[in-house]
Amino acid sequence: MCRESNSEVKEEYEERVAELEDWMDAARRYAGDSERETDLKLEALARVVEGELPMMILADDARAIKSAALFAEEQGIEMILLSGRDAWKEKELLAEKNIPVILGPTLTLPRTEDEAYDKPLTAASELHAAGVRVIFASFNSANSRLLPYEVGNAVGRGLPWEEGLKAITLYPAELFGVADELGSIEEGKRANIVITDGDPLEIRTQIKHVLIDGVPTSLNNKHLELYEKYRNRR
Repeated sequence: MCRESNSEVKEEYEERVAELEDWMDAARRYAGDSERETDLKLEALARVVEGELPMMILADDARAIKSAALFAEEQGIEMILLSGRDAWKEKELLAEKNIPVILGPTLTLPRTEDEAYDKPLTAASELHAAGVRVIFASFNSANSRLLPYEVGNAVGRGLPWEEGLKAITLYPAELFGVADELGSIEEGKRANIVITDGDPLEIRTQIKHVLIDGVPTSLNNKHLELYEKYRNRR
């Protein structure tokens, strides 16, 4: 198997960064042209360079995270770090640059053999303690139902409970500019509410009611149907 040399890797990296810089420049020209024709490739990016939207950058290792933060600073744009498995190593930098992190699942193995076995579980509390805003995501629609329990395990390893709950409710709404409608129960906001019989971050907790825009929604699903079908089978 052929491995790329360090110089080849560096050259490829610089080419990709240069290409992205060209896109940013094109977006600025597009944003500044009042007579422009709509270009879907540049439409969203133009909102990023104008400061209306943050740019989400997926980076995991410490070097990539540093490079992403430097790029965002040079471009004068807001950045959100996605995944960020090594974000805890750069927590001071992320706090200084006010870069929030959307972490992936906590119930996973450490990235390297040298890391503590519970590092995926404690990373959120370390970031929070350093002043970094933490949000959680499943990064997989098939496992989205497990998201509260991923957060619950981070809470069990030092993340304050209130921060864990906000990390999947209020903070995402604030981050994406919809906190005036979603993210918390307040007068004037959309009544999207989940009612449970206990701590929503506990796996034993049962969901009793779901309201969408204030309207009760059926809780029937395939899992429940199969459970009811076979619960009394002997």
